[in-house]
Amino acid sequence: ITAILIDSLNTRAEDQVKVLAHILAFISSVPPDTRVAIYRTGEQVRIIHDFTDDVEGLRNRLMKDGLAAPRDDQKGVAVQQMIIEPWQAAVMAETMEASLSVAYQEMAGVEERSTQFLESRRIEYTMNSLEAVGNHLAGIPGRKNLIWMTSGVPMISGQTRDPWPENYVSTLRRVGQRLASQGIAMYPVEAAGVRPLYLNVNAGVR
Repeated sequence: ITAILIDSLNTRAEDQVKVLAHILAFISSVPPDTRVAIYRTGEQVRIIHDFTDDVEGLRNRLMKDGLAAPRDDQKGVAVQQMIIEPWQAAVMAETMEASLSVAYQEMAGVEERSTQFLESRRIEYTMNSLEAVGNHLAGIPGRKNLIWMTSGVPMISGQTRDPWPENYVSTLRRVGQRLASQGIAMYPVEAAGVRPLYLNVNAGVR
């Protein structure tokens, strides 16, 4: 039994297209007696197709419902430059620089806190999705394989002005242990595949 979970919460739209191609290739190569189900994360888990050995039916449903627009929660609050009229600048000449500095720092702090809150919510939704799929699979006897197609979630999230970063290691470990107790082996797979690493250096031999 193999369940495939498409992580649309943490995967860019262009990478979801790659995920779709990989899954189509995978289900075309599985042994005839393999039962496959496909799910997709969101604020709730959506069943694209529950367990079946009908490869053609899986392919058709995947092409119809396999993609989703990723959540647009990676953008923080936009920081806009303060506009001051000339007469205001004359009045504020002595204190303007200090006032602007404080204002920009406050606005940057709001932006960072907003970004971290949205990231925390995204991770919460992701963990809830994994647990929901685990509960769905728990009633099936025997070993289950869960292939998690994702670009990943951060283990630690911190902002430059935050001395206490958020740590999600214990949450990830708890979800992994719960899945294991339900007879589920989870295999995270990089959604975009292996990417080249560009270091912008020149290597030469002398």
